[in-house]
Amino acid sequence: LFDTQQFKINMNSALAACGVNADDVDWSYKSARNLPDGQFAYSHVRRAEFLATRGYDAGAIVNALENITSVESLQVLLLPGVREFLETIKALGQPMILLSLGDPNFQELKVQGTEIAKYFDRLFMVPEKKEEVIAELLTHHSPAEYWLVNDKVDETHTIVKAFPDIRVALKRSSRIALADYKESGYQHFETLAEIQN
Repeated sequence: LFDTQQFKINMNSALAACGVNADDVDWSYKSARNLPDGQFAYSHVRRAEFLATRGYDAGAIVNALENITSVESLQVLLLPGVREFLETIKALGQPMILLSLGDPNFQELKVQGTEIAKYFDRLFMVPEKKEEVIAELLTHHSPAEYWLVNDKVDETHTIVKAFPDIRVALKRSSRIALADYKESGYQHFETLAEIQN
């Protein structure tokens, strides 16, 4: 739903404007992204703290990054056709669940900033694995009653291995090779409109 690649480019540009060199931009993201136990923990403040250890102004870093997570900045990062897709699916009258992997506070910031929360009946932001939430959701329904719309092939494999009856539609991402989608065995589509149809 969200152009993560462009968002990272915007973050990198904001940091470059603060004088952060390319190596430190990359290092700070990787360092701030995960806790030692593997859970996602990214926040602008956490990233600024890492950069401060290399002599950068943490306050300036936070301000620059917060500017690109304003509502106005995030709105333009929705993928083409997202609102139409969500409105059409919502009109079917079926429960819609947003399940997002990453630091819960940071994911919530993006969801609220893009103003897409209104389309979903439930929101789950998880720092480690999606399978636990899916297992909870499936306690009252058959996996075959759910569609998983995702862009990550490896993550989808893990989920389907745990819940083989769940139905899958993959939205292709430019970050993942087309061959990976073809080899996955799942239906995969270029646009959300194709999934919608």
